[in-house]
Amino acid sequence: MWWERDERLPFVSAYPGIIRYLESERWPNPQTLGEALLAERRRRGIEVRKAAALARVPELTRFPFEIVEAGAGAFD
Repeated sequence: MWWERDERLPFVSAYPGIIRYLESERWPNPQTLGEALLAERRRRGIEVRKAAALARVPELTRFPFEIVEAGAGAFD
């Protein structure tokens, strides 16, 4: 798979299965709000748009936290 070769991050919907298969999360413990939001989205396998809808906030309200605090990985 391309993500195994570090060519691209996996689709967010693939993370729950990857976590189950590896029996661990392959990122450090979240230290910031953005990292915590990103980690929880990955655990649940949901995209930014759906996470924003679940939180009942506009997508652009939630997404900047992940961009600023979590870095480039926020775009998966």
